Amino acid sequence: MELTKKEAKALRILKEHPCISANAFACFYYTEPEHEYLFSACSNQGNGACRGKKAWLCAGSYLGRLRKKGYVQLRFINDSFRYDITSIGEEKLKNYEN
Repeated sequence: MELTKKEAKALRILKEHPCISANAFACFYYTEPEHEYLFSACSNQGNGACRGKKAWLCAGSYLGRLRKKGYVQLRFINDSFRYDITSIGEEKLKNYEN
């Protein structure tokens, strides 16, 4: 199955930035003006408000879908979840770019 343009963009980010968090991934992935609300919207979090939560929740969800396809692996490093591209993901990205 061929990669989509969005999947290729995500895999390039993961290849350039290994062991990336969902929050950091969101900063690289959601760069278009229509995604601004993901970073500026305020969510009430029990003891206070939180800005930017929508961005990392969406990023984590998308990375989870890529993980189900086998393109991404999830690691637990230093008390946080980190994402890396797998060899399958690298191969798919290489085929997409050629």
